[in-house]
Amino acid sequence: TSGIASCAAPITYSGPDTAATTRSGSCTDAAGNSSSESIVLHYDSTAPTTDAASSPAPNGNGWLRTPTTISWTGSDATSGVASCHPQMSYGGPDTSGTAETGSCTDNAGNSSSDTFMVRYDTVAPGTVATPDRAPNGAGWYRAPVSITWIGSDGRSGIDSCSSPVTYRGPDTASVTRTGSCTDD
Repeated sequence: TSGIASCAAPITYSGPDTAATTRSGSCTDAAGNSSSESIVLHYDSTAPTTDAASSPAPNGNGWLRTPTTISWTGSDATSGVASCHPQMSYGGPDTSGTAETGSCTDNAGNSSSDTFMVRYDTVAPGTVATPDRAPNGAGWYRAPVSITWIGSDGRSGIDSCSSPVTYRGPDTASVTRTGSCTDD
């Protein structure tokens, strides 16, 4: 009836992040009557954390050799995580590095992302047995011979090969020595 004489000055809230804080204000009419109102503010200006991981996890050298599922998980201390990128499967093609990026969003609408670098190699390395010298013209050795295994891998590289062996006898028309190489 008498009209508004004054109201509390506007306020700006810019932090700190909080799950709930209360701010109050009042208005007074020309007759001197006043009333107040409170509002509960939920304030979150900080993006959630996002972490990408695969199952199964890469080996110690960072490589996968079987199909994997990549998932993104998040955490947020104030408003909580609303959603994360859906998990995905990767089963090829072989790659030295394919980036798969996903994000998580909190309940306040802030988001962050994380990238999982897929290094995928399903092809076994090549392995070659290499004697320390060639046999004679008839294909025979007459003294001890050392054999080393050498590997090649066009994708992830060689992690290890069997240790060299030396054959010292007994005399034989044929003997087999086996070694292998493992890629990264």
